[in-house]
Amino acid sequence: LLAESGYDLFVAAMPGGEARTANLEMLKQKAIAYEATSYHGLFDCVRYIENLRKYEMDFGEASLIGENENAVRIYSIHKSKGLEFPICFVCGMNKTFNQSDSRRRILLHSDLGLATDVVDPVLRTRRASLRKRIVADRLKTDSLGEELRVLYVAMTRAKEKLIMTAAVKDVEKSLEEYEILRELPGKHVPFTFLAKATSYLDWLLMAYSRDPAAFWVSTLSLADVVTEEVEYQLGRNAKRTMLEEAIAQPLSEDEKDLLDEQLSFRYPFEKAVRMHRKVSVSDLKKAAMETLDGAELFEKPKDPEAEENATKTGLSGADRGTAYHRFLECLTYGEVNADYVRQEKLRLLAERKMTETELDCIREEDMVRFLASPLGKRMAQAEARGELKRESQFVMGVSSEEAGLTPGLSETLLVQGIMDACFLEEGAWILVDYKTDRVPYLDGEQILRDRYRVQLDYYRRALEQMTQIPVRECWIYAFALGRGFALTD
Repeated sequence: LLAESGYDLFVAAMPGGEARTANLEMLKQKAIAYEATSYHGLFDCVRYIENLRKYEMDFGEASLIGENENAVRIYSIHKSKGLEFPICFVCGMNKTFNQSDSRRRILLHSDLGLATDVVDPVLRTRRASLRKRIVADRLKTDSLGEELRVLYVAMTRAKEKLIMTAAVKDVEKSLEEYEILRELPGKHVPFTFLAKATSYLDWLLMAYSRDPAAFWVSTLSLADVVTEEVEYQLGRNAKRTMLEEAIAQPLSEDEKDLLDEQLSFRYPFEKAVRMHRKVSVSDLKKAAMETLDGAELFEKPKDPEAEENATKTGLSGADRGTAYHRFLECLTYGEVNADYVRQEKLRLLAERKMTETELDCIREEDMVRFLASPLGKRMAQAEARGELKRESQFVMGVSSEEAGLTPGLSETLLVQGIMDACFLEEGAWILVDYKTDRVPYLDGEQILRDRYRVQLDYYRRALEQMTQIPVRECWIYAFALGRGFALTD
């Protein structure tokens, strides 16, 4: 529906078009996911959307941020696993571990089994059994091991810089809490200390006490943070006030002239900025055929017969032209009759050089008429001499001013194209271009001359530059007219 109506292109041109297009894409994905359920069809999908609106459920806006966008991303530690960032903040290091699993009345461990409190019905007391204390200690140790693995994930996300933040009541007391570790031998923190940790900050302070040189610690008091924020807000308000006062002041004549000059400035080489550095010969031909209002001088008329053939064969006029060019590229010149053309079509089909659909759109009488023409006979003789070249690709440099794209500014363009055919005859090139355009029979030659003169001129220049051999004649063979004719200067 989007492809046929062009609605996606319409919303893309509206304000916020990128977000609108992303939302349409998200709607498509939601519809595909809905179709995978037990419900099917447009009716049920619309009712589903209505129920979402009724119960105020919202999937939110589609995300426009890619993996390589220059932006700040906020992840949980688990969601960040496998990702890397140049600068990474690990926040809330002071958050207390959740040890509720080891404080329940009934504990369950995968290896140690079940453990409960001991209840004395006479004294009406409850206390933890020895088994429960062992299971609770094992659960706590396992939980700390998992937290340590999570901390490892968080600390290995940064490529260049890792910043860890925590909020504590007394900074000095927190830093001195584990100073005893500096006096212990070895590099590692003993297990007895590790097992007493209640937050990531405890482990971090233990590591800091063992090797202070490995950390850079900066402390900020609450008063400093509040003062900095107040100064920032006051500065913003002051700038806003100054701007409002400046806007309210009337402009002088000099300021108005300067403002008009700045706002009316146009970059003098704007066309060069938008210009493609590599273009095709067809693009230059179209540029040469355009009028000032953007319409083509030689608009191709609609051909009812071509449209009917396109409906039957599934091939458009451009596809039919491509099929004709492909057949002439692979054709082996021989007898001039319909039977020989049919044999060539069967050969190309057997060799899988063309499909049956492509071959069906080629009229045998067109090819017989081409082979019987004076140009076709000359090309057959050139093939017999080994001097016929077909579908020759080229790339050459052309000045943009010469091509008529940037008057007054010369920029080098790379022009690429493919010549249909060329052959040597008496030491000079004969250039041939096939055309399947539908043109009137009487003035069709002149229409094709005017339409493709620029294109043939680029072909001629490219062929002469590549081979250093002059081009004596440029020919167009028009299948709609059933004849070929030479271009004259």
